[in-house]
Amino acid sequence: MQPITTTSMSSKGQVVIPEVIRKRMKLKAESRFTVTTGKGSVILQAIESSSARDIDGITIGSDRLPRNNGLSEDAIERVISGVRGQY
Repeated sequence: MQPITTTSMSSKGQVVIPEVIRKRMKLKAESRFTVTTGKGSVILQAIESSSARDIDGITIGSDRLPRNNGLSEDAIERVISGVRGQY
């Protein structure tokens, strides 16, 4: 069974990942994550450092992209899964 715990967000938007989860996932300081939303959820996905550099290159300037690009969440997940398979 996955651990269930609570945390809170600071006024700066910082969220502490509880120790039990950090240890289970072997997360360290400077661990990188992708962040997205689901139905009523904020989803953090831990990524390896080499993948983090690739994602930074992709997301820089993404705030200038049109928001309605016609991609479904399923299509985006398939693309992400395909890229992850390359590493």
